[in-house]
Amino acid sequence: KNAVGMTGLGLMYWKGVEVVKDLEEALKYFKHASDLGHPEATYYAGKVLSEIDSVANEDKIFTTHLAAMK
Repeated sequence: KNAVGMTGLGLMYWKGVEVVKDLEEALKYFKHASDLGHPEATYYAGKVLSEIDSVANEDKIFTTHLAAMK
């Protein structure tokens, strides 16, 4: 498992680079990378959650940004 590679794939899906833009797929890769200890992936997961639905995901967004700062 490669956190850097998973973060890269998450970025590709988030922005639609060389793949069809898919926020759910991006979030999946960012969560995997975050679980492996990649702080930027944790931050990106929060950003993607805010794009999906910032009101419904407000608590998750706050938690992921807090975790990324540690």
